[in-house]
Amino acid sequence: MRLEQWNFSKHYLEIEVEGFKLNEFLTECMKRKIHLRQIKYISDVCIRMQIKKDDLHEVKSIGKNRYRINEKKEAGHGKRINEMFTNKIRMIGIVLFVFIIYFQSLFISEIRIDGYEGITENEIRMHLAEAGLKEGVRNDLDLEKIKMYLYSSLDDVVFVGVHTEGCLAIVDIVEGQKTKKTVDDNTPCNIVADREGYVHEVIPIEGVRMVEDGIYVNKGDVLISGIVPLKSTAYGQPGSDKT
Repeated sequence: MRLEQWNFSKHYLEIEVEGFKLNEFLTECMKRKIHLRQIKYISDVCIRMQIKKDDLHEVKSIGKNRYRINEKKEAGHGKRINEMFTNKIRMIGIVLFVFIIYFQSLFISEIRIDGYEGITENEIRMHLAEAGLKEGVRNDLDLEKIKMYLYSSLDDVVFVGVHTEGCLAIVDIVEGQKTKKTVDDNTPCNIVADREGYVHEVIPIEGVRMVEDGIYVNKGDVLISGIVPLKSTAYGQPGSDKT
C-alpha cells in the first residue's frame, strides 16, 4: 500500500470526466484496479479526480466514446523533479550564453574610424595594425601608445582619439586645415596630369606642349611646360640661349 501511495504521489494527473452514468465509469475503473483519489462531483454529468499518470491510457480506453476526459493539471514529485531538471538545463544554457558574450567582449571584433578626410581609411587601418590594433586582438591594449603611434605616423593630424566599447574599437581622427600657398598669376607653372590615362588632345595657349595626342601618361606627368625657352637676338655673343 505504501508503494502504491508513493507511485501515485510521484506523478499524477487531475482529470475531469464528463458523461452519463458516471457510477458505471467508476465501477469499471475499480474493476481494472485503477487507483482513484480525490473524487469530486462537479455536477450530475461531471466528476473530477486524480489518477496516476501511467493509468491515463487505461482510463481513456474505459471512456472511449461514452465519456469525455479532460486533463486539468499535472503534479507530483516526478513532475517537480522534471521541472527542476528542465530549469537546471535552462540555467546552464543561460550561464553558457553569458560566458560566450563575456568571452567575445575580451576581443576586438570591429574597428570604426570617424573624422578622416584627406587620409584614406586603408592607410589609417594599416597604421593601426602596425600599432597592434586590429580585429581579433584582445581588448587590453595600451590605447595611449596606439594614439602616439598614429600622431607620429600620420601627417596633418591634430587630434587622435581611441577608445573601446565592449568588442568595438572607435578611432576618431581630426585633420588640420592645410593652408594653400598663393602663387602670383605671372609665375610660370606646369600643367600636369591629375590621373593616369591616355591623352585625347592638348591645346596649349601658353607654354610648351610636352606630350603628343594619344599617348599614355601617369599621374604627375607634365603635359604643358610653363618654362618657355627664349633665344637671344644678340648675335655673335656667348650665352645666346635663355629661358
